[in-house]
Amino acid sequence: MFPYKYTVQQEASGRVCDAQTNQPIANALIIAKEIDGWMGGEPKITSQTYSDSDGYFTLPRARKWGVFTIPNENQMYRREWNMTITASGYQDYTSKIVTDFSAPPINLNTINLKKNE
Repeated sequence: MFPYKYTVQQEASGRVCDAQTNQPIANALIIAKEIDGWMGGEPKITSQTYSDSDGYFTLPRARKWGVFTIPNENQMYRREWNMTITASGYQDYTSKIVTDFSAPPINLNTINLKKNE
């Protein structure tokens, strides 16, 4: 066993827009939470950011220290995390993202939020 720093969430970018008008939503809160199923415990926030005035955002890559043992294939290569987007006046949006350790930055394109009813 030895300590190492590994990626728990890849960099991800996209744009938040109104589902009806397709207008950008500024200041939407985007939160990434690690799903740490093989280590146990509650999901932990790995990174967060806000959308800019044009609705664009970039979540930075998140890494953490761990102890390297001989992992099985799912532990070594697959990472799962939830992304939640909240904005005043809109329904929350949550999506599960599955990537591998060496995945390049993720382009999530446009994410449309529905207004609260």
